[in-house]
Amino acid sequence: PQKVCSLLICQEAVVAEAHHAGFDFPALPCFQCPRVNASGVCETGESVCETQGSQRCFLRKVYEDDTLSYGYQGCSSVCFPLMLFNPAVTLEERCCNDSPFCNKF
Repeated sequence: PQKVCSLLICQEAVVAEAHHAGFDFPALPCFQCPRVNASGVCETGESVCETQGSQRCFLRKVYEDDTLSYGYQGCSSVCFPLMLFNPAVTLEERCCNDSPFCNKF
């Protein structure tokens, strides 16, 4: 199981293997950074990951009071293109597998 966290909850998630999920994309390089600042600069160990099986590149952006605050980039099997709102914080998540480094901040 993988731990999946959002701004509001953390839960255990079991990620299906590619042959079970029916998706198997070719390997793709993605930007990887645990914390990107509002200027788009990685503050914590910038690197590159390569998707495997059903993984896709992802980009998450966190806005506080309608101002971009920080973000995350990487490879993940758990990626849902969405936008979540609450009174002070907005979370935007984008998933892609159409070109190398498609998750540019």
